[in-house]
Amino acid sequence: MASITVKSPDGKVRAVNLRKRITSIGRSDDNDIKLEDLNVPEHAIHIMFDGSRYQVGSHGGAFQVNGKKKDEHVLGPSDVIRLGESELTFGAGTFVLTNQASCPRIM
Repeated sequence: MASITVKSPDGKVRAVNLRKRITSIGRSDDNDIKLEDLNVPEHAIHIMFDGSRYQVGSHGGAFQVNGKKKDEHVLGPSDVIRLGESELTFGAGTFVLTNQASCPRIM
């Protein structure tokens, strides 16, 4: 499962698994991933999974991927999306553990 690692302007880092076909990202409470960044639109971007690849698209404004301004982009491993002062790093095929107690030990 792919994931997004969010680095907020205050330096806090959190990881979110991309479980839905379409994941919305922005400042508003009704997004799947809410960004605490006043420089980000309420509904900034979405990430869509078509069964084989992840693509990020805008809701009207441009964003940056790996330092280049984009309207849409097919995501690759370690791509960095910049929205306002926030950085979102895409992890393809990675899975973020949310509860280590449920993880079996490998010996």
